[in-house]
Amino acid sequence: MTPEEILVQGEKYGIPRSDSYEMDSSYYAMIATIDTVRYKRDQKNLFQPLQVLYFDASGIMSSYSVNCSVGGFPNLRWNRYGTFDQFPAAVSVELDTMTTLNDHLLHVNPLNNAPFPDLRTYDYTVLVYWNRFSGRQSKRLVRVVKDNVRLAKDKKVMVIYVNTDNFWAQAEL
Repeated sequence: MTPEEILVQGEKYGIPRSDSYEMDSSYYAMIATIDTVRYKRDQKNLFQPLQVLYFDASGIMSSYSVNCSVGGFPNLRWNRYGTFDQFPAAVSVELDTMTTLNDHLLHVNPLNNAPFPDLRTYDYTVLVYWNRFSGRQSKRLVRVVKDNVRLAKDKKVMVIYVNTDNFWAQAEL
């Protein structure tokens, strides 16, 4: 997908152009370096196409949800256990303690030709990994995260929407 196609698709899901990013192919190399004997589950989670990661002001992960942990048919049930009824969202999979916000941002490129905002000015940064090939599941994830962020009334929150379509199209898994 071209950057413009990603932006147009994102708008259909309610994603602001100003918060639109794309996953770089270098993300694969980061995950591939994880010790699969000790951290197989963590590696599997990081390879999921739909994810939402919450990081506190220090860049440490405080909440994590991935598509394979929420269940549901025909639609993923992101809030199955009330995970998103509080801010930050509750943890639905064990936190990844190996990667920080900065580790993830090294593999994310802005689609709006603007530099990254100064994330030190935010109480929380939320990364939403979405794609077109997951269709309505991505749209539902975006909606759940937006509703959740509204619960952070006294917190300053930056949401970064990261499209993963081109990453998955090129991935050699």
